[in-house]
Amino acid sequence: MSKNGYQRLPGKGSSLGAYHRLYLGLDHLVVVESHGFQESYRRLFFADIQALTLRRTLQGWIINVILGTSVLVCLMIAGFNPGVATEMMIPGGLFLLILLVNSLLGPTCRCHIQTPVQNLRIRSLHRLRVARKVFKRVQPLVEAAQTHLVGRDDLTSVSLDGDPAPSQSKLEEPPTA
Repeated sequence: MSKNGYQRLPGKGSSLGAYHRLYLGLDHLVVVESHGFQESYRRLFFADIQALTLRRTLQGWIINVILGTSVLVCLMIAGFNPGVATEMMIPGGLFLLILLVNSLLGPTCRCHIQTPVQNLRIRSLHRLRVARKVFKRVQPLVEAAQTHLVGRDDLTSVSLDGDPAPSQSKLEEPPTA
């Protein structure tokens, strides 16, 4: 943790002039949205989080298709008209570089955190690898904060085939005489 008690989580996002970040506090997450000189903060307590959802999107694949098509068009123009071959290498190389970077960043996703009053999209997590890393870190904290919400008798373990196994945490009642 830093000196102010918050640790910045991986991932950053931007949309229409806004920058998005996610911070980890002792018992909550803070979603920061910055518009130039104005910032807004949303605090999500671990005890209030009902669901962490992660959905893979086709956005990265669509961008790769568009960039790959652009590279092919530049190559075709350069091949059919040798006089402009050097001029077409610059945009073709730029499209190819962006295509490689986008491919290396991995698939895209959309993340949401469900609380009793809102379903908040986390815009700073838009790549699948980074989102899984953050969720792997946050999930145990959410589960630890919510263990007091469920009584011991309500906890049962589930076997791999889906049948509830008997809870080993129940105490036997003494026989009545």
